[in-house]
Amino acid sequence: LLLKNEIGECWESNGGIEAVEKYRMLKPNLVIINILDMMGVEIVKRIVAINPNVKILVLGSSGYESYVGEAIQSGATDYIIEPINPENLLSTLMKISGK
Repeated sequence: LLLKNEIGECWESNGGIEAVEKYRMLKPNLVIINILDMMGVEIVKRIVAINPNVKILVLGSSGYESYVGEAIQSGATDYIIEPINPENLLSTLMKISGK
């Protein structure tokens, strides 16, 4: 979906410290993080500490809204609560990436 709509290059990580290290190495302008617990919030904080201008889209499931709220307070740009449909994901990504 991201490549097809020219959002840019895409990389994936297994979360945690790997996500922060991959961000540090690749320095993308946009990060998508699935928030399942406080580790996701910590990833947001660490990436924002590296680059306060990074755009971070947080994905969360129903029942995890408190973590999503903490991620937004920690510097995430926007969020989507599941179920996530492709049109909503794409429009949110286009909005926060300025395309």
